[in-house]
Amino acid sequence: MGTFNFLEAALDVAKGRDSVWKQHARGILETHKGLHVDDVVAKLCLKVAALSRVTGVSPEQLAAETVAFNAALYAWGRDGFPHFSLTPDFFHAVNNTDFGDPTDEPLYMPFDAFTVSFPPTPEFLGASKMFVYKLPRVMVVPLVEGAESTFQVEWGLYRVTLLTADPVFTQWTVGMTRRQLVDEDSALNRTPADPGARPAEAHETPVLAKVRALLANVLSYVENAGPLPTVPRAKGAAPVAVELTHPQQRIYDVGRTVKLDARIRDAMTHSGSNKATWQVAQRFIVRGHWKSQPYGEGRALRKRIWVEPFFKGPENVKEALERNYEVSL
Repeated sequence: MGTFNFLEAALDVAKGRDSVWKQHARGILETHKGLHVDDVVAKLCLKVAALSRVTGVSPEQLAAETVAFNAALYAWGRDGFPHFSLTPDFFHAVNNTDFGDPTDEPLYMPFDAFTVSFPPTPEFLGASKMFVYKLPRVMVVPLVEGAESTFQVEWGLYRVTLLTADPVFTQWTVGMTRRQLVDEDSALNRTPADPGARPAEAHETPVLAKVRALLANVLSYVENAGPLPTVPRAKGAAPVAVELTHPQQRIYDVGRTVKLDARIRDAMTHSGSNKATWQVAQRFIVRGHWKSQPYGEGRALRKRIWVEPFFKGPENVKEALERNYEVSL
């Protein structure tokens, strides 16, 4: 295992100390150079078994608190530390978008582990970053007394850690559909049953639904933008929906093409909820939403199109008063 301190790394991830995550990720990458992530998990499990004999702490608890986080760091570093930075206009627009999706397709996940940053807002308890990663569920297989502990690993979960002062995390099963993810009874609204997981407090419960909706909308937007760019945008070129901003690392700006009307953004920033009901005389804001767009031969195919929030209604009161209205009796 070398000098890499996997317990310290797990603690720093669990406590949201993201300033040292890359340092830990580089350490575990160097220590396990070239290995498949399953092999890394197996080696970490052996370390956990040895540590359990010394500390007396159960292998299950040690594995739950260390292996998952370190596997996430390894996957994150292996893929070039992918990170999605949401521009302010895009964040305010997509955070006020209705996630309507009639399909039962799994949510698109661009990487096994990635981070997302956005402007800090009270709706997310002041947080401005989340860590999303595939979660190995480690189970100890009981053997005859005196034999070494054997572990089984299943990659059946995704987890989101919202980096608040005391991080809030929640998880869902791999393959969960978009419809299930935004359902009111989603697994993201319940406290994970892992050993050592603290219960969600009352003020945190509604935040989990907001995290779920924001992530679902952002990932759908990224998916619809097409394949992620592999090189930074050329100087002077027109901005694109998802833009690579670093030549060596996968750091993406998302939503540079979204330019909200200043009044719309102000209304959404100060609305205090996901419902933008602010009005100017007879004009009102239509929230962002998704629609099914026909395309292809005979317009027989469908793709999801995101529609930015926009003003609707007459420009002024005079126009509203002078407009001809058709009334059906």
